[in-house]
Amino acid sequence: MNNVLRIWQVDAENPQVLKEKCKLENGPAESDDILFVDWHPKGNAVLCGGKDYMIWLMNGATGDFLACLSGHEAEVLAAKFTVANGGKQIISAGADKTLRVWSPANQKCLHVIKKSKATQDFHQAGINVFALHHEQPLVVSGDLDGVVCYSNYQTGETGGTLGKHDDSVECIAFCKSAPCCVSVGMNPVINIYNLKDSKLRQQVKFGDFGGFNKVVFSELDPNLFYVSSTLGHVTIIDVRNGDVQRTYRGHAAPINDFLEVKEHKLLVTAGDDFVCNVYDLTKEPKSQPGDKVYE
Repeated sequence: MNNVLRIWQVDAENPQVLKEKCKLENGPAESDDILFVDWHPKGNAVLCGGKDYMIWLMNGATGDFLACLSGHEAEVLAAKFTVANGGKQIISAGADKTLRVWSPANQKCLHVIKKSKATQDFHQAGINVFALHHEQPLVVSGDLDGVVCYSNYQTGETGGTLGKHDDSVECIAFCKSAPCCVSVGMNPVINIYNLKDSKLRQQVKFGDFGGFNKVVFSELDPNLFYVSSTLGHVTIIDVRNGDVQRTYRGHAAPINDFLEVKEHKLLVTAGDDFVCNVYDLTKEPKSQPGDKVYE
């Protein structure tokens, strides 16, 4: 929120010590808030930007400005390097209700994916989140009204609507073990989609309150995914049948972020209660009253 992006170096002799490697200040630092950041899968290029309608490309090793991509007509809410082709393109999503496909090599916009007279079945609100398939040029995107759509970033064609949440979509994740994906939002419902027929396959409902802000598939078991709740817990769900496997509790406020540490079989969470919790994934969590709040 201070418009500055920093790259940190871990001290090899003392891993607990972080040293500032460089400061990215030749572009977005002097403009508006940075809303996203993404590191190139094969190089030192870093994406960032947001409220100034721009996408800034920086050198992550030196902090030097490389390029800026301009074209969105409102805030850029998310941007990522493509996964399936090793980062040859950049996909961005904006409050202008569009997805845009960029070539970082020549700094040109290749496609603008949006609703039109020919493609009515697409986002009608700002697109704040999207996920990219690991093998295909498939984008699944969510907007501030809760609508989830799919499109092809290679052709620029829209596919249609997959499903809907009652409030803004917060995160989307693809499964690598089956042709499906999951979306979560600011309502207590998790949507699981079948990508073969592009339809909603199942909903997992959690009572009447709260919402979910992040979903990630496990690297320990690709059939399981984690979801973090605004009520302060993380739940593990089997994507094959929607069954809740475990719920880890301990936060007194919403969880802001979490990660699975595969090599140590740990789950680390960070909450709005100023606390980081570490859970041992090899042990069952202690049951608490009201654990089964799902259908």
